[in-house]
Amino acid sequence: MSEHPADSSENRLRATVAGALTFVSFGLLAGLVLWIADFKTGAEATESGQFTPAQIEKRDGNLKEVVSAQDSLFDQKKVEASMASFSASSAKASSMIVPGSETDLKNIAGNAAKAAAEKAAAAKNSEDPLVPAQTAPAPESKPKKSNEGKAKGGKAAGAQQSK
Repeated sequence: MSEHPADSSENRLRATVAGALTFVSFGLLAGLVLWIADFKTGAEATESGQFTPAQIEKRDGNLKEVVSAQDSLFDQKKVEASMASFSASSAKASSMIVPGSETDLKNIAGNAAKAAAEKAAAAKNSEDPLVPAQTAPAPESKPKKSNEGKAKGGKAAGAQQSK
C-alpha cells in the first residue's frame, strides 16, 4: 500500500467522531420533530380524547362492518368438515430419512457391517489389504512398440544425434 500524507490516527479519529455525531444528530432531530408535532398512535389519540365522539363512532362502525364481512366469508361447517376428513386420512410413511433417527442409525450400522465384511474378504484375498490386487492387463491393452529408434532422414536406431 502507498502512504498518504493525510492518513493519520488523528484524522481517522476525527472521521469516526464526525460519523457518530451525524448518526446521533439524526436521531435527535427525528425526536424533536415528533415532540413538536405531538405525534400519537391511534390508540393514544383515542385515549387522550384527540378524536371526537363522532369520529370514534365512525371508526367503530367501520370495524364492525369489516369484521362482519370477514365472518360472512368464513364458514365454520366447511372448516370442521375439512378438519375431520384431514384427521381421518391415515398417516403415510415418509421416504425422507431424518439424520439421527432410528432408521438412519440402522442404515449406518448396516453400511458399517457391510464395509467390514468387504474389508475382511479383501484381507483374505490379498496379502496387504491396503494395496489393491494387481491383475494382468487385457490382451488388447498390451503396450505398443514405440518409434523412438526411428528418426527423420533414415538414421539408424540407437545412433546418437549430435547438435
